[in-house]
Amino acid sequence: MSEVTYLAAEADPAVDQFLKQAADRFETDVVSPGSGVLDVLPGNPTAVVLGPGVSLALLNPGSCQAVQLVQLTRCTPGAADVEAFSEHGIAVAGVSPALAPIVAERTLNLVHAALGLPTVEPGGSQSANQRLAGKTVGIIGLGRVGEQVARKLGNTGARTIYCDVRTAPQGLAVELGLRRSTLDLLLTKSDVVTVHVPWGPTTSPLIGPRELSLLQPDAVLINMSHNRVVDEEALLDCLSSRSIRAAGLETTADEPAREDSRLLALDNVVTTPGADQDDAGAILAAASFAADNVWRVLNGQEPGGLMDVIDFPRAGDPAFWSSKMSPRTR
Repeated sequence: MSEVTYLAAEADPAVDQFLKQAADRFETDVVSPGSGVLDVLPGNPTAVVLGPGVSLALLNPGSCQAVQLVQLTRCTPGAADVEAFSEHGIAVAGVSPALAPIVAERTLNLVHAALGLPTVEPGGSQSANQRLAGKTVGIIGLGRVGEQVARKLGNTGARTIYCDVRTAPQGLAVELGLRRSTLDLLLTKSDVVTVHVPWGPTTSPLIGPRELSLLQPDAVLINMSHNRVVDEEALLDCLSSRSIRAAGLETTADEPAREDSRLLALDNVVTTPGADQDDAGAILAAASFAADNVWRVLNGQEPGGLMDVIDFPRAGDPAFWSSKMSPRTR
């Protein structure tokens, strides 16, 4: 009986890396989940790892009697799915701590490309890093990726504001020079807006025609979230009519509809592939984090990267009346 079951979709790019990281630490069975809900898990494992393309919804938490951890390697689950596992005492963790710096770097590259500026290489000169000086960058969603974006903006000379359903962790806003804003004010004031929130009931979409109309004519919108977080038909209209300057979009393998959209054909749209697509470094980082997390649980330690579900802003939160974001990972 193996301690870990890895549910792998066809042509999983991460499974070999995970198995290498797991070698000499724990035994892993690799199973193809098929298309239906798994009511029985082979081997009754302590941890289950979901490979890219495998949804948490394929697991029945009631059938995971011995499971202590469900480790995701890419997918972002729905709030209801995470809550169902929590009710059974099963932790659900992602790999955002490993991928956040990579996604943040790609975000900044999209910002430069959308503004027509040369990409700044890691460790680039101070003068190159100052190309955003004087601009206001609004970060929507200050989770792990949003925080990394804020950190990378720290030496660019940009003024950074953020919008989230919660205040930043204690001391973080002061450390990074961040100011909190409502969503409407952020959209109105920002030269660049970057979006880093999971797709969910209250973010489908988060940025619609009304929100797009609040952007300045010279503004740039960067969406590193699911394509449904932004109303892409409305964005197409804005970009076609030059109501805003440009957009930067992340394209991922599980969003095939976007690949053929008219949006990507526009000359004021730039794209970057998702961090887990054909990126050996990102795949290795995710697999390593997932294997380390499983090892921690098998040794009685708390896992990292736990999914933090927020259904709606609570009454009394300053964002309660102005935000639609839910849920996100922190």
